[in-house]
Amino acid sequence: MDVAHLLVEAEERTAKLCQLRALLPAPSAPLMFNDRDPGALNGISPDEAAVVRVLRAGAGSLAELTEQLPLVEATLGSAVLGLRDRGAIVIPGAGAAR
Repeated sequence: MDVAHLLVEAEERTAKLCQLRALLPAPSAPLMFNDRDPGALNGISPDEAAVVRVLRAGAGSLAELTEQLPLVEATLGSAVLGLRDRGAIVIPGAGAAR
């Protein structure tokens, strides 16, 4: 690969990460697992399952998930947003899923 191609890829990854961060709650915002809709967990990914497991074990924020899960930021963020969009995670005080 040439340097220009590598720079373009890096810029694309950086832009995607910035977009992801804009959609995520603040690191200290409370996150709660919503156990009222068991169907929300149908077909979740292994990364989403890990987030659910840690939330059920007592983690209560994105910062705590970050500390307890060996996932890169983009993967963890995508898992949290996916679960939020399914209704499996509730962010008290936040509006409806975007």
